Amino acid sequence: MNNNNSNNSKPVVLATFNARYIHASLALRLLSENWYDANWPVRLFEGTLEDQPAAAAERILAENPALVGFSVYIWNVELTEKVVRILRRVAPNLLLVAGGPEMAADETGPGPWIQDLDGIVYGESERSLPEICAHLLANPPPAHARPVRFHPEPPELADLRLPVGSYTDEDIAHRTVAVEASRGCPMRCAFCTAAGSGVSRFPAWKVVAQLQALYDRGARFF
Repeated sequence: MNNNNSNNSKPVVLATFNARYIHASLALRLLSENWYDANWPVRLFEGTLEDQPAAAAERILAENPALVGFSVYIWNVELTEKVVRILRRVAPNLLLVAGGPEMAADETGPGPWIQDLDGIVYGESERSLPEICAHLLANPPPAHARPVRFHPEPPELADLRLPVGSYTDEDIAHRTVAVEASRGCPMRCAFCTAAGSGVSRFPAWKVVAQLQALYDRGARFF
């Protein structure tokens, strides 16, 4: 969890549903590690596919968020849809945003439920998400204009902060820690959202430094 100082009482909650508890979301931790908007604290919410939609929505609302951003994958899209629909119904003024591979796979989105979203982010957004959230918080779209679509420029991987502090002691002790060395794929498999995207690599020294820092903290499962 990233505890930025803020002039606002309501946080931005970054949320996802992992397949199992043992998985720690790399995407949320990268977004958190690179969050730079001190006006809005960012908090992480991680559920699993075993969560009941209403209970997950209740836990998210307990954070008193100003905006919730979902990281959506093929394994959690159905649960995410149910949670989004509940949040839209019980908290109609809460800003809802989604990104991730399942959202980027098709401009039309994974279903009509995207009309309940205020924004969709296509592509890598570690550098741009704070600005996107700030824009939506300042300019909430009316219902008829949902969702606003954002196509950020991919960040320079060498400039990104890699998550070390975003992994908690509990993560280190009980979960598998993910370390990213490259992005994309040169293959063109029809089922894959990364197909044909090409490969970009993080600087080797940064990856090694992250591995060493996590190892020094006790991580053994990567």
